[in-house]
Amino acid sequence: MESAPQSPFHGGPGARRSARYPVGVFLPGDNAAERNSGKDADTVPPMPVNQRVVFLEALGLTLRETYPGVSCRVARFRAALPPVLGVYFGDARREIGCDLAHDGWNFVWGFDPRRVIGPAGDLSRAAAAIAADLGAHPRPGH
Repeated sequence: MESAPQSPFHGGPGARRSARYPVGVFLPGDNAAERNSGKDADTVPPMPVNQRVVFLEALGLTLRETYPGVSCRVARFRAALPPVLGVYFGDARREIGCDLAHDGWNFVWGFDPRRVIGPAGDLSRAAAAIAADLGAHPRPGH
């Protein structure tokens, strides 16, 4: 008896896959630890390190250390949106994103890659631009 050819949309080792998505696409709630353990490695690449969070946390630290009264928090979303840094000063609030462009990582206003604040490698310059927009002033000596 001949078996039917396996469709890329059904079966395979990932029990939590949906029939609507091809092999290698996992839905929320799948077992990330199993996925990253190398099991089924030929169809599922390991999860990448989230560089955006690393850059946003570094920017938040720079802002907090340099500008008194500024507070920051990285917001992570479940709906496949990139993380953003919420920056607060008094009643003012800004959302800062991080986007990978052809020339490297850049900080951007919100989710808009066209509104570049500055390169992620220049934390001081980006922090100064954000603080100026919020009306925050640096600590003496900075």
